[in-house]
Amino acid sequence: MVSSIPVLLLLVNLGIGILGLTISLLLLRTNRKKGTTGLILSVIFLLIIGYYWYVVFFTLPGEPEKAIQMPAPESVPAPPQPEGAQLQENHDFVVVVETDGEKWFVEQNDYLTIKKDVTVKILGAQKSGEMLPGVKINVVGFTPKNEKGSPNDIGHSFTYKDMRKKFSIDKEESVYKVEVKQNEKTLGFIFLKFI
Repeated sequence: MVSSIPVLLLLVNLGIGILGLTISLLLLRTNRKKGTTGLILSVIFLLIIGYYWYVVFFTLPGEPEKAIQMPAPESVPAPPQPEGAQLQENHDFVVVVETDGEKWFVEQNDYLTIKKDVTVKILGAQKSGEMLPGVKINVVGFTPKNEKGSPNDIGHSFTYKDMRKKFSIDKEESVYKVEVKQNEKTLGFIFLKFI
């Protein structure tokens, strides 16, 4: 049930809108410019009252199918584990990433958040603490200057300025996919998020 205060406020404003419309129509006979202006403002006011009517009567609490739906907040990924952290059993591998001398172990499908001015270097991929043999890692959107067309970005340093923005996977051009392959088979991905 709708509270009586919003209904009372709605009826008072509706009366003001109708009164304004009536006065504008009367004024239109004597002064065309002021009457037209008043008429336009009265119609706008009545449209706002109509929207208020909709909000009060058609988005009632207890009726979620009619409620206004807000977009879900963007999920914040868990931070990557620092060097020396234990790898969880349900992940196949971790990608070892160095940012300005600090090592991070980023689990499969996880995000590493990096400041835009920080230098990043992919060191490789590990499983159970051992480097995986035959692994190629491609930072999608980065091309080493001295090895154009190389599918392997292990050992190359880069910053956000080196990324080709058209390869980002978000509208803000801040998230990039990192693909991990072993013997030409895709093992999975991690994501770099520049802030």
